[in-house]
Amino acid sequence: MSKFWRNSTLILSAVFLMFSLIACGGGSSSSDDVAYDGSTDPAVADSRTAATLAEYAMGVVEAGFPLAQPFVEPPPMMPGSLSAQPLLAWAATTTVTIPAPDEAIIAGSDYSLDGTGTADMNGTLTLYLGAESAEAETWEIIGGELDGDIVFDDFSTDGGPAVSGKVTVPYSFFYFAGSGQFNITDMEFTGDPGMPDWRNVEMTFTRITVSDDGDSWYLGEGDWELEIVPGMSADLDIYSLAVEGEGSTYK
Repeated sequence: MSKFWRNSTLILSAVFLMFSLIACGGGSSSSDDVAYDGSTDPAVADSRTAATLAEYAMGVVEAGFPLAQPFVEPPPMMPGSLSAQPLLAWAATTTVTIPAPDEAIIAGSDYSLDGTGTADMNGTLTLYLGAESAEAETWEIIGGELDGDIVFDDFSTDGGPAVSGKVTVPYSFFYFAGSGQFNITDMEFTGDPGMPDWRNVEMTFTRITVSDDGDSWYLGEGDWELEIVPGMSADLDIYSLAVEGEGSTYK
């Protein structure tokens, strides 16, 4: 449970909004979620317990970091990227909402030779578009939002811990790594926009499997929000998180 990201150059600061309980729970979870059923009495930090509580807190958060990595890890940037170009730079702007296309599947190997598995995006995409004229048929894709879920299947970007399970995404915002376009008449992509370059992600989950070098643990009762500044920082707000491993569950 103590495995951590390898070879990461990003700064990750964990903001603990609510860790009222850091304790060991009894019993095992059902096959489709990870729930905590231990004591619900608030833990109180004092001179005798602060170090232990902090150690448990960091251990629990550290165990969950592999799920954040696919969002924090930037995709390889492509020439001509439109990332971070503001809407105001265009003479005309608009938005469209479409179902996530069937081909919206990200491969871990797209990030590195050691990457594994896939991440399948489902739900609806809201695309921000810009053009030189409001009468244009083909518009440049500036950014997008996902409202839906992402299904991870043994997904890893760098050969480190691999993640499997479904994350529900009530809201996210991202830029695209490529320079794809969108035909507003046919309501379809005319080029490959590349992989998402995430900037903000809200997520909830009930059972995520993380495996690394023969070890495995489970994440559940999860409610997180990530804000990412590529190459500089990622702020992770954890509202709830349960970790099951080695016969115990922590929250």
